[in-house]
Amino acid sequence: MIQPSLHNFIQKESPEVSSSRMGSMEGEVLAPKGVAVDKYTDNIYVADEGNNRIQMFDRLGDYQFSFARYSSRSMPYGIKVLEGLVFVTQYSGRTVCIYTTEGDFVSNTVYSSLFWPTGVEVEITPEGDLCLYVCSSATSCIFVLSNNGNRVMEGTTRGQFIQPKDVKVLQDKLFILDLRDPCLHVFSLEGVYQRSMISNGISRDVAGPLFFCVDESGFLIIGDNQSSSVKAFSLDGTLLHEVGVHSRDSGRFVRSSSLMSHLVHFGMSSRVSREGLVKTPRGVALDSKQRLVVIGLMKQGCLQIF
Repeated sequence: MIQPSLHNFIQKESPEVSSSRMGSMEGEVLAPKGVAVDKYTDNIYVADEGNNRIQMFDRLGDYQFSFARYSSRSMPYGIKVLEGLVFVTQYSGRTVCIYTTEGDFVSNTVYSSLFWPTGVEVEITPEGDLCLYVCSSATSCIFVLSNNGNRVMEGTTRGQFIQPKDVKVLQDKLFILDLRDPCLHVFSLEGVYQRSMISNGISRDVAGPLFFCVDESGFLIIGDNQSSSVKAFSLDGTLLHEVGVHSRDSGRFVRSSSLMSHLVHFGMSSRVSREGLVKTPRGVALDSKQRLVVIGLMKQGCLQIF
Protein backbone atom coordinates (compact mmCIF):
# COMPACT_ATOMS: atom_id res chain seq x y z
CA MET A 1 0.00 0.00 0.00
CA ILE A 2 1.31 3.43 -0.93
CA GLN A 3 1.81 5.75 2.02
CA PRO A 4 -0.50 8.78 1.80
CA SER A 5 2.22 11.39 1.61
CA LEU A 6 4.04 9.53 -1.17
CA HIS A 7 1.17 10.45 -3.46
CA ASN A 8 2.54 13.98 -3.49
CA PHE A 9 5.67 12.66 -5.19
CA ILE A 10 3.98 11.17 -8.25
CA GLN A 11 1.92 14.10 -9.47
CA LYS A 12 4.61 15.82 -11.54
CA GLU A 13 7.64 14.79 -13.55
CA SER A 14 9.34 18.14 -13.11
CA PRO A 15 9.99 20.36 -10.10
CA GLU A 16 7.19 22.60 -8.92
CA VAL A 17 9.90 25.12 -8.04
CA SER A 18 13.45 25.40 -9.36
CA SER A 19 15.46 28.35 -8.10
CA SER A 20 18.90 29.55 -7.03
CA ARG A 21 22.13 29.09 -8.93
CA MET A 22 25.70 28.29 -8.09
CA GLY A 23 27.56 31.43 -7.13
CA SER A 24 28.23 33.96 -4.39
CA MET A 25 25.60 36.61 -5.10
CA GLU A 26 22.48 36.99 -2.93
CA GLY A 27 20.24 34.00 -3.51
CA GLU A 28 23.05 31.93 -5.01
CA VAL A 29 24.70 29.01 -3.23
CA LEU A 30 28.18 27.57 -3.27
CA ALA A 31 28.76 24.09 -1.83
CA PRO A 32 25.38 23.96 -0.03
CA LYS A 33 24.94 21.40 2.72
CA GLY A 34 21.85 21.05 4.91
CA VAL A 35 18.36 22.36 4.20
CA ALA A 36 15.51 22.81 6.70
CA VAL A 37 11.91 23.97 6.48
CA ASP A 38 9.92 26.00 8.99
CA LYS A 39 6.73 23.94 9.25
CA TYR A 40 4.68 27.01 10.24
CA THR A 41 5.58 29.15 7.23
CA ASP A 42 7.22 26.64 4.85
CA ASN A 43 10.14 29.05 4.55
CA ILE A 44 13.33 27.25 3.52
CA TYR A 45 16.71 27.69 5.22
CA VAL A 46 19.89 26.58 3.45
CA ALA A 47 23.33 26.11 5.02
CA ASP A 48 25.45 27.73 2.29
CA GLU A 49 28.82 26.36 3.32
CA GLY A 50 30.79 27.74 0.38
CA ASN A 51 29.65 31.30 1.12
CA ASN A 52 29.68 30.82 4.92
CA ARG A 53 26.12 31.99 5.48
CA ILE A 54 22.53 30.87 5.97
CA GLN A 55 20.07 31.83 3.24
CA MET A 56 16.32 31.97 3.55
CA PHE A 57 13.90 31.33 0.68
CA ASP A 58 10.12 31.48 0.89
CA ARG A 59 7.84 28.56 0.03
CA LEU A 60 7.91 29.59 -3.63
CA GLY A 61 11.68 29.39 -3.70
CA ASP A 62 12.20 33.15 -3.85
CA TYR A 63 15.25 34.48 -2.03
CA GLN A 64 14.46 36.61 1.04
CA PHE A 65 17.63 37.31 3.03
CA SER A 66 20.93 35.94 4.35
CA PHE A 67 22.29 35.93 7.87
CA ALA A 68 25.01 34.44 10.08
CA ARG A 69 27.84 35.42 7.76
CA TYR A 70 30.67 33.43 9.23
CA SER A 71 34.40 33.70 8.86
CA SER A 72 35.87 31.78 5.95
CA ARG A 73 36.80 28.88 8.22
CA SER A 74 33.52 28.21 10.02
CA MET A 75 31.60 26.23 7.38
CA PRO A 76 27.89 26.01 8.35
CA TYR A 77 26.72 22.45 7.77
CA GLY A 78 23.72 20.96 9.57
CA ILE A 79 20.55 22.99 10.08
CA LYS A 80 17.22 22.56 11.88
CA VAL A 81 14.24 24.90 12.34
CA LEU A 82 11.95 24.50 15.33
CA GLU A 83 9.63 26.83 17.26
CA GLY A 84 10.92 30.04 15.72
CA LEU A 85 14.59 29.13 16.10
CA VAL A 86 17.26 28.08 13.60
CA PHE A 87 19.97 25.70 14.86
CA VAL A 88 23.20 25.53 12.86
CA THR A 89 26.34 23.43 13.27
CA GLN A 90 29.70 24.85 12.20
CA TYR A 91 31.72 22.06 10.65
CA SER A 92 35.14 23.46 11.51
CA GLY A 93 34.16 25.44 14.59
CA ARG A 94 33.00 22.81 17.11
CA THR A 95 30.03 25.08 17.53
CA VAL A 96 26.25 25.04 17.58
CA CYS A 97 24.69 28.44 16.85
CA ILE A 98 21.08 29.45 17.42
CA TYR A 99 19.25 32.24 15.58
CA THR A 100 15.68 33.36 15.26
CA THR A 101 13.91 32.59 12.00
CA GLU A 102 14.36 36.30 11.19
CA GLY A 103 18.13 35.85 11.39
CA ASP A 104 18.78 37.47 14.77
CA PHE A 105 21.57 35.93 16.84
CA VAL A 106 20.51 34.09 20.01
CA SER A 107 23.49 32.06 21.24
CA ASN A 108 26.76 30.47 20.20
CA THR A 109 28.16 27.55 22.19
CA VAL A 110 31.53 25.88 21.59
CA TYR A 111 32.04 22.26 22.64
CA SER A 112 35.71 21.34 22.94
CA SER A 113 35.16 17.63 22.27
CA LEU A 114 32.77 18.16 19.35
CA PHE A 115 34.77 17.59 16.16
CA TRP A 116 33.37 18.24 12.68
CA PRO A 117 29.71 18.53 13.70
CA THR A 118 27.31 17.77 10.87
CA GLY A 119 23.64 16.88 11.25
CA VAL A 120 21.56 18.33 14.08
CA GLU A 121 18.13 17.39 15.40
CA VAL A 122 16.13 19.27 18.04
CA GLU A 123 13.29 17.96 20.19
CA ILE A 124 11.17 19.48 22.95
CA THR A 125 11.22 17.42 26.14
CA PRO A 126 8.05 16.75 28.19
CA GLU A 127 9.30 19.44 30.58
CA GLY A 128 9.36 21.97 27.73
CA ASP A 129 13.15 22.14 27.38
CA LEU A 130 15.08 21.86 24.13
CA CYS A 131 17.22 18.79 23.56
CA LEU A 132 19.81 18.83 20.76
CA TYR A 133 21.24 15.75 19.05
CA VAL A 134 24.44 16.53 17.15
CA CYS A 135 26.56 14.25 14.96
CA SER A 136 30.26 14.52 15.77
CA SER A 137 31.60 12.91 12.63
CA ALA A 138 35.30 13.01 13.52
CA THR A 139 34.85 11.39 16.93
CA SER A 140 32.26 8.89 15.68
CA CYS A 141 29.60 9.69 18.24
CA ILE A 142 26.39 11.58 18.93
CA PHE A 143 26.21 14.42 21.44
CA VAL A 144 22.99 15.07 23.32
CA LEU A 145 22.95 18.67 24.49
CA SER A 146 20.56 20.76 26.54
CA ASN A 147 19.40 24.18 25.42
CA ASN A 148 21.62 25.83 28.04
CA GLY A 149 24.71 24.30 26.49
CA ASN A 150 25.26 21.48 28.97
CA ARG A 151 26.18 18.08 27.62
CA VAL A 152 23.52 15.60 28.70
CA MET A 153 24.92 12.46 27.11
CA GLU A 154 27.56 11.36 24.65
CA GLY A 155 27.10 8.17 22.68
CA THR A 156 27.89 5.90 21.31
CA THR A 157 31.46 4.60 21.51
CA ARG A 158 33.85 4.61 18.58
CA GLY A 159 33.31 1.57 16.41
CA GLN A 160 29.53 1.64 16.49
CA PHE A 161 29.65 4.57 14.11
CA ILE A 162 32.36 5.31 11.61
CA GLN A 163 31.26 8.73 10.41
CA PRO A 164 27.73 9.72 11.49
CA LYS A 165 26.39 12.46 9.23
CA ASP A 166 22.75 13.08 10.06
CA VAL A 167 20.29 12.36 12.84
CA LYS A 168 16.51 12.48 13.09
CA VAL A 169 13.92 11.72 15.77
CA LEU A 170 10.74 9.87 14.90
CA GLN A 171 8.34 7.91 17.09
CA ASP A 172 10.60 8.27 20.16
CA LYS A 173 13.56 6.78 18.32
CA LEU A 174 16.85 8.18 17.03
CA PHE A 175 17.72 7.42 13.41
CA ILE A 176 21.40 8.01 12.67
CA LEU A 177 22.89 7.91 9.17
CA ASP A 178 26.48 6.70 8.79
CA LEU A 179 28.42 7.86 5.73
CA ARG A 180 31.44 5.54 5.82
CA ASP A 181 29.51 2.40 6.73
CA PRO A 182 26.37 3.24 4.78
CA CYS A 183 23.72 2.25 7.24
CA LEU A 184 20.93 3.69 9.35
CA HIS A 185 21.25 2.92 13.07
CA VAL A 186 18.24 3.08 15.40
CA PHE A 187 18.56 4.00 19.09
CA SER A 188 16.23 4.93 21.90
CA LEU A 189 16.24 8.57 22.95
CA GLU A 190 18.36 7.50 25.92
CA GLY A 191 21.05 6.18 23.58
CA VAL A 192 20.29 2.46 23.85
CA TYR A 193 21.07 0.63 20.61
CA GLN A 194 18.09 -1.13 19.04
CA ARG A 195 18.98 -2.16 15.51
CA SER A 196 20.67 -1.27 12.26
CA MET A 197 18.53 -1.05 9.19
CA ILE A 198 18.81 -0.90 5.42
CA SER A 199 22.47 -1.77 5.67
CA ASN A 200 22.19 -4.07 2.67
CA GLY A 201 20.20 -1.61 0.62
CA ILE A 202 22.35 1.39 1.44
CA SER A 203 25.67 -0.46 1.26
CA ARG A 204 24.75 -1.86 -2.12
CA ASP A 205 22.98 1.10 -3.65
CA VAL A 206 23.94 4.29 -1.80
CA ALA A 207 27.54 5.41 -1.94
CA GLY A 208 27.61 8.79 -0.25
CA PRO A 209 24.56 9.62 1.89
CA LEU A 210 24.86 12.99 3.62
CA PHE A 211 21.36 13.91 4.77
CA PHE A 212 17.96 12.29 5.02
CA CYS A 213 14.44 13.16 6.11
CA VAL A 214 11.72 11.12 7.75
CA ASP A 215 7.96 11.26 7.47
CA GLU A 216 5.43 10.37 10.14
CA SER A 217 3.51 8.19 7.68
CA GLY A 218 6.41 5.78 7.62
CA PHE A 219 9.19 6.33 5.12
CA LEU A 220 12.66 7.82 4.80
CA ILE A 221 14.14 9.75 1.90
CA ILE A 222 17.91 9.65 1.51
CA GLY A 223 19.91 11.90 -0.80
CA ASP A 224 23.01 10.18 -2.18
CA ASN A 225 25.63 12.81 -2.86
CA GLN A 226 28.02 10.51 -4.69
CA SER A 227 25.69 8.71 -7.09
CA SER A 228 23.33 11.67 -7.61
CA SER A 229 20.23 9.76 -6.61
CA VAL A 230 17.38 9.81 -4.13
CA LYS A 231 15.93 6.68 -2.52
CA ALA A 232 12.88 6.04 -0.35
CA PHE A 233 12.79 3.37 2.35
CA SER A 234 10.15 2.22 4.78
CA LEU A 235 10.98 2.45 8.48
CA ASP A 236 11.58 -1.31 8.60
CA GLY A 237 14.36 -0.92 6.04
CA THR A 238 12.53 -2.00 2.89
CA LEU A 239 13.64 -0.18 -0.24
CA LEU A 240 10.43 1.26 -1.68
CA HIS A 241 11.65 3.20 -4.68
CA GLU A 242 14.82 4.49 -6.21
CA VAL A 243 15.41 7.15 -8.81
CA GLY A 244 18.34 8.66 -10.61
CA VAL A 245 19.94 5.28 -11.32
CA HIS A 246 22.44 5.65 -14.16
CA SER A 247 22.19 3.57 -17.28
CA ARG A 248 25.69 3.11 -18.65
CA ASP A 249 24.45 1.95 -22.02
CA SER A 250 22.25 4.89 -22.90
CA GLY A 251 23.33 7.56 -20.48
CA ARG A 252 19.67 8.01 -19.61
CA PHE A 253 17.82 7.53 -16.38
CA VAL A 254 16.38 4.21 -15.34
CA ARG A 255 13.87 3.99 -12.52
CA SER A 256 12.44 0.93 -10.86
CA SER A 257 8.82 2.04 -10.79
CA SER A 258 6.51 4.88 -11.69
CA LEU A 259 5.96 5.82 -8.05
CA MET A 260 7.96 8.93 -7.22
CA SER A 261 8.86 9.05 -10.90
CA HIS A 262 9.28 12.80 -10.76
CA LEU A 263 12.28 12.27 -8.50
CA VAL A 264 14.17 11.14 -11.58
CA HIS A 265 14.89 14.83 -11.99
CA PHE A 266 17.26 14.62 -9.03
CA GLY A 267 19.51 12.19 -10.87
CA MET A 268 22.28 13.23 -13.21
CA SER A 269 23.56 10.87 -15.86
CA SER A 270 27.32 10.70 -16.13
CA ARG A 271 27.00 11.16 -19.89
CA VAL A 272 24.08 13.52 -20.18
CA SER A 273 23.85 16.99 -18.63
CA ARG A 274 20.38 18.48 -18.74
CA GLU A 275 19.71 22.01 -17.59
CA GLY A 276 17.66 22.27 -14.44
CA LEU A 277 18.54 18.92 -12.91
CA VAL A 278 20.03 18.76 -9.44
CA LYS A 279 23.40 17.05 -9.40
CA THR A 280 24.78 15.58 -6.19
CA PRO A 281 21.81 16.17 -3.85
CA ARG A 282 23.11 17.40 -0.50
CA GLY A 283 20.15 18.19 1.75
CA VAL A 284 16.55 16.93 1.70
CA ALA A 285 13.56 18.07 3.74
CA LEU A 286 9.76 17.91 3.73
CA ASP A 287 7.50 20.91 4.20
CA SER A 288 4.09 21.00 5.88
CA LYS A 289 2.37 19.98 2.64
CA GLN A 290 4.74 17.04 2.23
CA ARG A 291 6.50 18.64 -0.69
CA LEU A 292 10.07 17.43 -1.01
CA VAL A 293 12.75 20.14 -0.86
CA VAL A 294 16.19 19.31 -2.26
CA ILE A 295 19.36 21.39 -2.29
CA GLY A 296 22.18 20.29 -4.58
CA LEU A 297 24.81 21.33 -7.08
CA MET A 298 23.85 22.58 -10.52
CA LYS A 299 24.42 25.76 -12.49
CA GLN A 300 20.68 26.34 -12.46
CA GLY A 301 18.03 25.11 -10.06
CA CYS A 302 20.18 24.31 -7.02
CA LEU A 303 17.01 24.52 -4.91
CA GLN A 304 14.15 22.35 -6.13
CA ILE A 305 10.73 21.63 -4.67
CA PHE A 306 8.54 18.71 -5.73
